[in-house]
Amino acid sequence: MDLNNRFLKAAMASSFLFVVGCSSSSDSNTVTRTGQAIDGYLLNAEACVDVNFNSRCDDSEPKSTTSSASADKGRFEIRGIQPEFRNAPTLVRARPNQTFDTDTPESALKDPYDLRAPASAKVVTPLTTLVQQRAEDLIASGSTVDDAVGAAKQQIQQTWD
Repeated sequence: MDLNNRFLKAAMASSFLFVVGCSSSSDSNTVTRTGQAIDGYLLNAEACVDVNFNSRCDDSEPKSTTSSASADKGRFEIRGIQPEFRNAPTLVRARPNQTFDTDTPESALKDPYDLRAPASAKVVTPLTTLVQQRAEDLIASGSTVDDAVGAAKQQIQQTWD
């Protein structure tokens, strides 16, 4: 049993490091960020780029909605991100009575909750939320964004070792 548990932890850590290493695509004037919202795939959730780091999807921030089709597995595409905000985190908000979790697809979620991820992440999950929170804590204490995200990823990986 212990060997299986260690294998699972190693596989999850490896997957996590691969996912966080992905980047967004861009055109000549703005950046487009694509990804997936997963806590069970989240359908019809709000996704935004949190340009002011207030952990909310404000009206003025670039945003979209995750797909409402379960076959699309919670995918989103946020267009029109100004280049100076390309390092701002992604936030996904599960909206009450609107968002569906494919783990329990028979009814919409009753309670709202937020998931966050560093800008480079292609998925937004509870684990990326922990990484983003740790990165924000490190930034608040004087680290650069890149150093903070790197340190947060390293800390999470050590947790799984």
